[in-house]
Amino acid sequence: MIQLQEQWGAEHRMKDFDYNTLMSNERVLLDWLLTMERKGSAMVRNTPQKDIAGPELIEHIAYVKQSHYGPHSPVINRPNTNNVAFTNAKLGMHNDLPQYEHMPGIIFIQCVAQHPGAGGESIVTDGLFAAEELRRNHPEDFKILSSTDMYFWDKGHANYSWEMPEFYKIAKFPVIRINGDNEVVQIAVNNAIRDSHMDLPPQEVKKYYAAYKRFHNILYANAMTFKMEQGEYCYRGPLAGRDNSSCNTALHCTILSHAMLYTPRGAD
Repeated sequence: MIQLQEQWGAEHRMKDFDYNTLMSNERVLLDWLLTMERKGSAMVRNTPQKDIAGPELIEHIAYVKQSHYGPHSPVINRPNTNNVAFTNAKLGMHNDLPQYEHMPGIIFIQCVAQHPGAGGESIVTDGLFAAEELRRNHPEDFKILSSTDMYFWDKGHANYSWEMPEFYKIAKFPVIRINGDNEVVQIAVNNAIRDSHMDLPPQEVKKYYAAYKRFHNILYANAMTFKMEQGEYCYRGPLAGRDNSSCNTALHCTILSHAMLYTPRGAD
């Protein structure tokens, strides 16, 4: 019997799996899939040092979901980028690609090269856990964030031949998305592409930002921090961030069809 999703806080530690074993042992592969469904995160070690290692693993279980970045995206310092992810600046807690109407449910991050010095740590947190904490302790804030649309947008151009030459994506929906049964089904947080425009009267804006700040406080208070090593592959359904760093860490990001994740926890 498949267990329901299990929410977690700062004490959480991701379960480890071996890349080659996942590719050859179906029992371990099933354990990995169930772990991702229950916990929303897992670590894969001993990943081959090649760009297509992620897509090959994904195609072993489903298919790669294309975005305007193509089938995978090198997360490195890029000249003239419009995306803070492609710099060595700190990344706040966020989900990837909320400017899409159908956000990714599963993101795979492969560490191709890691800076040996300070900086570059990853921060992950369970958005579903934070949302339920907010609902339990601050119901009015939960109501605001689950009923008020936020705009997300991203505009840019390609850096690689497989990317869309130009793109301009816009979407809007609440930070906390609930279904007809009042269950939290998705989190959408990304200040880097959040629009300043809001469909709110001025007197309601302060209330909204107070609720949004409280939600952020809960996200960070229950986050776990770790530093990926070369050859590691981190599956992310939770929200995540990156520590401020002057290092040159190289990552590859691949998206699995979101249909594989029944309740996206929100996503680096």
